[in-house]
Amino acid sequence: MCLSRQGLKTFTLTALVVAAFSALLALSAPALAAQTGLDLVSEAPRRDTPVVLNGRVLAHAQVGNRVFVGGTFTQVEKQDGTVVNQAYIFAYDLGTGIFDDNFRPVLNNSVNALETAPNGNDLYVGGRFAQWDNNSQQRVAKLDAAGNLDTTFNGSANAVVRDLAVTSNRLYLAGDFNQVSGAPRVGFASVTLGTGAIDNGFVFNVENVEPGTTAYARRIVATPNGSHVYGLHFGTHINGFQREALVKINVVNPTALLGNWAVPWSAQAQDENCRQDLRDLAISPDGSFIVVAGQGRDH
Repeated sequence: MCLSRQGLKTFTLTALVVAAFSALLALSAPALAAQTGLDLVSEAPRRDTPVVLNGRVLAHAQVGNRVFVGGTFTQVEKQDGTVVNQAYIFAYDLGTGIFDDNFRPVLNNSVNALETAPNGNDLYVGGRFAQWDNNSQQRVAKLDAAGNLDTTFNGSANAVVRDLAVTSNRLYLAGDFNQVSGAPRVGFASVTLGTGAIDNGFVFNVENVEPGTTAYARRIVATPNGSHVYGLHFGTHINGFQREALVKINVVNPTALLGNWAVPWSAQAQDENCRQDLRDLAISPDGSFIVVAGQGRDH
């Protein structure tokens, strides 16, 4: 079993997590909500929303009363059974579930991440796309509340953006790039929310990835108060410092600082290979712990 604790708690998706979920599921819905402090979705799934017919759904985000959906799909079925060719992103009304026919952008590749801006109106999009309608849009974009592309946002990345995170004044990116908005950045980067200009105070390059791979970083999440970001990456070092797979960055000040927190995977024989299996990262609503999920392989 892969398990490590250092500073904040980190867990891979193993029998320990399964057992925890099983214990929670044994509670009634009201008891579970009271114990976790979280609202629960209905036990009966909605059946009035659009249906993705192929590919994968990789991201959701809500702006006002609309839900945006991103992924690798190319076809969507509307409520009346009509099939529409709508690739990589679409939107629907949260209340009615009706497919938004006014939001039909044309992208040339997939959407991996969607994040709502702090103002609740704008939407940031990250992925593999390099074209948005008739505009060159290199893997990151900003939309207004109506879903229109904000052409004053000039953020860009020279390879896939796998994940996004937003704080009150910054947009954080994780992916396979080594250049963002014209500046050298390997795996992680930060840009301004308004124009997409590079954040010169945030330079944390992923180093020593597996030979032959071009993958650098998979996930980035921000704490609820916006004071720190955590990243999941494919290397062993950040800026020359050993930070195997996971990194904590203090972003309170204009010049961000590498946190001392680290998980020493290679120092734990039973956990060393777990580093290569990590696939996802999330943070608790109160910011007290993070959860790291992997492929569940036993070691």
